This record gives sequence, C-alpha cells and structure tokens, in this order.
Amino acid sequence: IVLLRDINRETDSMLLKTEFVHNVSHELKTPLSLIRLYGETLLRKNNLSEEDRNDGLLIITKESERLSYMINNILDFSKIEMGRKEFDLKPWNLAEVVMNTMNSYRYHLEKNGFQVSAEIDQNIPKVMFDKNAVEGILINLFSNVIKFSKDTKEMVLKLTKIPERISLEVADKGIGIPAAELPNIFNRFYRVKSTADFDARGSGLGLTLVKHIIDAHGWQVEVKSTPGQGSIFTISIPLNVKKETST
Repeated sequence: IVLLRDINRETDSMLLKTEFVHNVSHELKTPLSLIRLYGETLLRKNNLSEEDRNDGLLIITKESERLSYMINNILDFSKIEMGRKEFDLKPWNLAEVVMNTMNSYRYHLEKNGFQVSAEIDQNIPKVMFDKNAVEGILINLFSNVIKFSKDTKEMVLKLTKIPERISLEVADKGIGIPAAELPNIFNRFYRVKSTADFDARGSGLGLTLVKHIIDAHGWQVEVKSTPGQGSIFTISIPLNVKKETST
C-alpha cells in the first residue's frame, strides 16, 4: 500500500510538472509572438506613420516587460526550491511603489478592457520590504485579474492604514474561487479545478511566489472569493515588523 501511494504521488508530481512546462510554453509564446510580429513590421514597412510606429514600439516594450515578469517568476521559484532566494529589506514608500507598479501594468489591464480604480493613502509611513519582491506580488495579482475575469472587467486597488497595520487589497469581479479550493491556491503548480474549461493558462507559480514573499516579510494574506462574483486578496502589513534580511 505504501509503495502504491509513493508511485501515485510520483505520478501526480510528474503530471503536474508536465502540465507546468506546457502552460509556461504557451504563456511565453504570446508575448514572443507579438514582439516578433511588431518588430518585423517596423523593419519591413518604411511608410508607417509616426503614431503607428510609436504604437508598435510601445507594444514591443510592454510585451518585453511581461516576458521579463514571467521569466523572473520561474527563476524566483527555482531559487525558492533550492533554498537560495534572499530578500533585501529596506525602508520604502509603499504608496509610491504600489502606484508605480500599477501604472507600469496599466497598459496590459486597459488593453484587455479593464476599468481600473485605485484608493491609495499617501500618508502611510515607510515600511521595510524588498521592493522588487513586492512589485512581483502586485504583478502576479494583476495578471490573475486579467486571466480569470470574464464578463465584468473591473479591478480595484486599495492601500489603507488601520490601527497598527497597513492593508493592501486587490479586488476583481472575475469568475471567483470555490470555498473548497481556497486552501490549495498557494500550492505550487495548483490550478483551480473550476477554471479547467476557462480559457486561461498560467504556470501555477504566481500565487506560490506571492505567499512565499508575504511569509518571508512577516506579513499575512487573506482571500475572500465567491464563484461568479469575484475575489479579494488582502495583504496585512504590521507596522512594527523590522527585519534586515530574510530568506
């Protein structure tokens, strides 16, 4: 019985890794195809208007950024698996980092038809965190908003200060997550079963990285979701957490 369980676990692990490779390949293909398409267009057509040329350059730039995000996810996950992921914690203006990250990703949200609103408290004190890692949290959450929204395309970003902590919230009106699956969403390679027929692919690493980064900072994350109505990811940041480095 023990041997059969070990074989089943190994088989499940292999299937997850195979699906991971398939999904990553598919996800990387989209930005690469757009970069190549617009790069070739700019090279071959000399009669493009300045507006069309600038639009093409913008698409190449933004898709290159998206490709970089995806590759960084894979590299970060690899470092975590090997126990080599380190965080450089310094005092940062969280409101500024949140707004800058949202603005840098706004192109992808608006290109996909999203209405984006933000409620950012500018009076929040500086917090100790790894800037690149927190940007990664936000980008992964924004990416999921795009992937798992269907008819109602809205995203609300909130950053507020409440007694002894800061609340960072990303809310959408997407397809939602069943309550029974919420405990599993931060597991590596995990994909919500109810999204199997939904046209969205991902590596299954995004939320795993989000949880690892949050834990390493001494923060907490809470997820509320209703199928068919959307999800709210809330990150709680204690104001008294002081660290210099973390792994």
